[in-house]
Amino acid sequence: MIISKKPYWSLGSIFILVLGFALWQEQSAKDTSNKAADLVQAVYKFDQARMQNRLRVRNYLLAGDPREATELKDGGIQIYELINAAEQRTAELEAALGHEKNDLPRQSLEQLRDLEITWTREFAEPLVQRRLKYDAGGSSAAELSLAYMQADPEKWKIREAGPLADLVSLVQAMNKRSRTSAENAGIVTWTLVIAGLFLFLLIGTIGARSSP
Repeated sequence: MIISKKPYWSLGSIFILVLGFALWQEQSAKDTSNKAADLVQAVYKFDQARMQNRLRVRNYLLAGDPREATELKDGGIQIYELINAAEQRTAELEAALGHEKNDLPRQSLEQLRDLEITWTREFAEPLVQRRLKYDAGGSSAAELSLAYMQADPEKWKIREAGPLADLVSLVQAMNKRSRTSAENAGIVTWTLVIAGLFLFLLIGTIGARSSP
């Protein structure tokens, strides 16, 4: 008895199509996970640069080293560049997520950018001018110290803490979901591969037994 091989070829074609779709889904999930990881790294770099610039203000007020003032200015430029980079990573992740995208990270970044501009204008720059006035002999150390306390650095920490904590929480959650999706997609792909191999072995065995 001869059994037609057409059903087997048809089944094989369907399996290849399904496997190809599963592989595409897995790669798409991995790409999304990578974009989420890039966003986590971008946010981390921004936060590190932000904290470093806060330290530069204090160091400059204490020592008056002109290099600290230059680094403070350069650090501000770097911070804006890092915010831009984080916004770009956010846009890439939103495009990858499609209908599942979340606008909150971008909104938090915009809020942090506005806070950075305000911090520079109302906190850092006035204190730098106070130090320059002190160096020129126009004020005392006590007046410089008082100016720093009146600027209330703790107030700025509190103002920035909320949006920053929200951003970090959102980005970490998105990264976790993306990793989970990539892992699940990988499991589905390997399950299909194993099931397909088993099925073809079974069909081959049946075909061999059915041959005359």
